Amino acid sequence: MDYINAVAADRVAQIHIAGHSRFEKYTLDTHDHPVLDPVWKMYASAIERVGPTATLLEWDDNIPSFDEVHAEALKANRYLSKSNSQSVPAAEEELEAVGS
Repeated sequence: MDYINAVAADRVAQIHIAGHSRFEKYTLDTHDHPVLDPVWKMYASAIERVGPTATLLEWDDNIPSFDEVHAEALKANRYLSKSNSQSVPAAEEELEAVGS
């Protein structure tokens, strides 16, 4: 997370997420499986820092059915929606301040 936290939040325009292949000694970003839980956790932390951000779900090989890819995309959308709903009160407070 040190790397993610070092990126200036105002410079983030899009987040890319992808699945990995697990090998005996390492995990490799191969874009050919569903997104792993640790990646979802990093994604949640990233959007908590930068706010709702355009997200690209990369899947370049072993492409499954539309339904499986769509389920992964909807999962990303749930993280974004959760982040967005948490930021709504702050946005409403700003609007009230402007209207005063």
